[in-house]
Amino acid sequence: MLVASEEHKLAVSVVVLFFAVGAITAAYTFVDLLFLSSYPATWLPYLFLGKTVTLLAFTFLVGRLVSRGSRRINAAMLAIKPICFCCIFIGSRWLLEWSITGFPFALALWLDAVGVLVGVIVFNAVNDVFDLRRMKAIGGWIHAAAGAGGLVFGLSVPSIINLLGADQLLYVMSAALAIAAIGTAALQPLPVSFRETRQSVRPLDYPLFVRTAIAFALLLLVDTFADFVLKREIALIYNREQIGAFMGPFYGLTNALTVVLQMSAVRLVVKRLGIRGLLCAVPVFGIVAAVGLFLLPGLWMAAAFRMGETVLRRGFDDFGRALV
Repeated sequence: MLVASEEHKLAVSVVVLFFAVGAITAAYTFVDLLFLSSYPATWLPYLFLGKTVTLLAFTFLVGRLVSRGSRRINAAMLAIKPICFCCIFIGSRWLLEWSITGFPFALALWLDAVGVLVGVIVFNAVNDVFDLRRMKAIGGWIHAAAGAGGLVFGLSVPSIINLLGADQLLYVMSAALAIAAIGTAALQPLPVSFRETRQSVRPLDYPLFVRTAIAFALLLLVDTFADFVLKREIALIYNREQIGAFMGPFYGLTNALTVVLQMSAVRLVVKRLGIRGLLCAVPVFGIVAAVGLFLLPGLWMAAAFRMGETVLRRGFDDFGRALV
């Protein structure tokens, strides 16, 4: 049954984003506890490299399908993933008992890539349901739903691990993705003629795009460094369950702070400092945080570095690049 009225569309979109972002939060948490409990911290560069290769492969394989904005395609791709999660969960225990060296690494790459892909599918599906004016009016609800989902699921991770065990996070991801898939199937995108269409152009023809791409690549290096420092500190201190209990709330709070920043500070910064102020936030913070980490090395400084960089990048830098 398709959802037609604007109120129902918004309600279903909120539910979809809540559970989808919650599932992504649980997936990233499980990736961290699985990898850091299976391999030494010196293997982290291989994980980062593997993530990049896996995402590029996913982009070429399913990128065109995702970009079409088809309700059936988006829902089908979301529905397949809970089935895959359950199959992987059933087989993973058996394979992990065999102590196969590469299996936790492959599972971590799969879950991380699925987290990124689910986010792209869900936000594309929601954006295709509303026109641009309506999306601007309800943008606060959309961001709030995503932040709330990440926060609730992230804060629930320690309780899930204590009561059920760390491996049960896979069941939580499967259930959340199933709910998101059902909601996505109930949303009907606007006809193509009703959406804003633009003639395709070659991005490399614009020097500003090239400079922005180079700046973003450098920014990703900062992101990788911050991620490495945090996970290295965690691997030295915590065991498997403790890693999950730490990273779940960490990801949840990061999502919530990002939403708060987007809804409260972006307009103020643009008004007073312009787009340059948005784009300079992460580099300035990175320099200050790196100095602080050098003077006071440790887990909590690394966590502050990683959380601050992620919040500012998603809240300020992404918005600034969109305006450019």
